Amino acid sequence: MDDRVFILVAEDQPDDAFLFEHTFAGLGIVDYYISTTGPGTISYLDGAGQFSDRLTYPVPDCVLLDLQMPEVDGFQILEWMRCHQDYRLVPTVVFSSSGDPADIRRAYELGANSYFTKCVRIQDMIRKLSLIEEYWTEANCPKLNPSGRCVV
Repeated sequence: MDDRVFILVAEDQPDDAFLFEHTFAGLGIVDYYISTTGPGTISYLDGAGQFSDRLTYPVPDCVLLDLQMPEVDGFQILEWMRCHQDYRLVPTVVFSSSGDPADIRRAYELGANSYFTKCVRIQDMIRKLSLIEEYWTEANCPKLNPSGRCVV
């Protein structure tokens, strides 16, 4: 059985996306796809267009979500996920530069499972990403059946 975890990352900042790639490559137990736009993230989740091949673009075990995405923001992505039965229970971690209490509260109200603020120092970002990966992939991701649905 494959123990690798698949994470969908919604991140539009190239520097932050590079950190995700670097950190996940170092962990070696994570597969991921980075979407750089809100509409692209929803298309991925919905299996639309190029993302219809679920062998190449699997249903994510977890979603790592930036709030400040172009065209469709992270809040709208959370709303979309929670309105679609197949994605309602997918663990979603917000990783945003915003530490505004109103943003944090809204993200949780829309169904985020965790909220982390981005760090200025690269070492701190890598440490947080490693903690997120460890917690959500080892302790909290639900077991999925072969069709990609949560087994509760």
